[in-house]
Amino acid sequence: MRHSHSQVALLHQALQADKSNLATWRWYSDLVDSQRLVLRLNEDQWVVAIDGSDFACAEGLYAAVRWAHIMTHSGGYITFAA
Repeated sequence: MRHSHSQVALLHQALQADKSNLATWRWYSDLVDSQRLVLRLNEDQWVVAIDGSDFACAEGLYAAVRWAHIMTHSGGYITFAA
């Protein structure tokens, strides 16, 4: 069975998303185990604090955790291509 280029691209994208999810939850688990990461709900936003400092917030729990993961791995700076 042969897959079209678009099907291969979709499968590749799904694999990358799974790898990213796994890395995020491994990072999260390590920080929770070491008691460095705390989650709290502030009105309608999940706030992720690491070592006592707020790092990220979002309406969804996964979005807040993912954003904090990205921020810690980018040195706290995100740049976007023009």
